Order: sequence, then C-alpha cells, then structure tokens
Amino acid sequence: MPLAASGDYIGCLAITEPDVGSDVSGVKTLAALSGQHYIMNGTKTWISNGTIADAAFVLATMDKTLGALGMSFFLVERNQSPFEARELHKLGLRCFPTSELSFSDCKVPRRTCLTPAPVTSGPWLSSMSRGPWWAPCAPASLKQPSTHP
Repeated sequence: MPLAASGDYIGCLAITEPDVGSDVSGVKTLAALSGQHYIMNGTKTWISNGTIADAAFVLATMDKTLGALGMSFFLVERNQSPFEARELHKLGLRCFPTSELSFSDCKVPRRTCLTPAPVTSGPWLSSMSRGPWWAPCAPASLKQPSTHP
C-alpha cells in the first residue's frame, strides 16, 4: 500500500465483464484454490488504467453454488501473476486508458485473497446493487487545471 499511496504503483478495479456488465451477481471470472495458489480464469472489460496497472483488484467467483455470494476480491500483482491487458479505444475520457484484462490460468498467491471466505454481505455488496457507485469519482478524474488567476 505505501507504493500505491506514493503514486509509484498504479492499480485498477476489475469488476465489469463482457457479457455481464457491472451486474456483480453474474461475475464469471473463476478463482479455484490449488495448494498455495488460486488459478484464475476470466475476462474483465472497461477497466480504467488496466494497461498501465501494476496491480488489479479483481472480483472473482470462488464458489458457483453460492451464486452472487460466492465471490471474493483478489489483489493480482502483474509482476507476480502476469495477466494480459489490451487497450480499448473510445471516443471520450482519454485522460486514462480503458482496457480489457484477461486471466488465463493465472496463478495468484493464496495470501492475496482479500476476503478468504466468499463475500456474503457487507457495505460493498449493498452499494453495488444501488447503481453507478463510481459516479461521484468521475468529476475528479475529469478535473482540469484552472486557467483563472
């Protein structure tokens, strides 16, 4: 976290998926425990800063039988668990790259699972169901230096 706070480390939040959008109940990216690692497979799309990120906070399903409640967040560091990222070209918001991330048998250390048990409740889950939780952040990302004295 000190590297992220200093600006020397860039992160991204990877929730949205191609056929799912931001409906977290339909997340298809899977993370299966195998010894001291999770094996992650899936694709995330419309991810801000994905191509330049050193790490991604990735929402993945651990237990399909629990549906939306069988998910956890993982801190996937690109230097430890390489993942593919390609830039998506868009018409606006060019102040940061927007990307598609691909995880193909990506070995993620067990210790980087941010919620060791599947997330079954909590403020993030209820806020995600309320719509565009990220909307208040958009004006800050668009802020331009003032030209007024």
